[in-house]
Amino acid sequence: MRIDNITLEDLEAKQKKLLNSFAPATVNLTIGLISTIYNHHIKRGKKISNPAKGITHCKLDNKRERYLNNTEIDKLLNFIKDDEDCYIFVLLSLSTGGRLATIMNVSKKDIDFENNSIQLKDFKNEGTYYGFFNNDVKELLLKITKKLKVNDKIIQSNMDRVRYYVGKQAMNKLFNVGLKTTDRKNRVVVHSLRHTFASHLALKGASIITIKNLMHHKNIEMTLRYSHLMPDAGKDLVLDLYK
Repeated sequence: MRIDNITLEDLEAKQKKLLNSFAPATVNLTIGLISTIYNHHIKRGKKISNPAKGITHCKLDNKRERYLNNTEIDKLLNFIKDDEDCYIFVLLSLSTGGRLATIMNVSKKDIDFENNSIQLKDFKNEGTYYGFFNNDVKELLLKITKKLKVNDKIIQSNMDRVRYYVGKQAMNKLFNVGLKTTDRKNRVVVHSLRHTFASHLALKGASIITIKNLMHHKNIEMTLRYSHLMPDAGKDLVLDLYK
């Protein structure tokens, strides 16, 4: 179709068709690109109007909320136990809630074995913060760091390999069978390890402020998504409300 013949109704029909195959965010991106193309030609003097101006964007409800329970954590660790780099990556992710880049950039000098703590770099929000690990993880880290120099990374594999093996090979086989690739709410991905850390903190009764600090969230709103998992979220009160 000629761009000066495309109507709002045409774009709405296209939007509806795209939603059958793609996630809402992808559809919004596509419509936004079409709108940008129109605006580009308008700025260059074309006598056309932008039909995309009147289109309503798709509502997004695709925040990743899936986290692993204890049985699923054991399954994942058992699957990757023979790959030292991926194994320690998952353990550190579950111990600190650090993002992929954060964990991949941990070096020997960042680890404080005396206090079971680890200095983490936040590449998204910038800055550094501290996480902790238990004695089981400590034993493994002591074993790994014996052969490393002070500036060496704990994980020697590159990021793409870890992302592929943990996120594609392990998680797809164990948890994502039958799920669409666009199903962000239910699929398990590498970032789900971060959600697992925060979710289990909430289930254990950690305060919102504690979770915020350990996750190094920029604002409290990001942390509040875990509040429904807390023991005092009201479930017990509701179950016993009329007894």
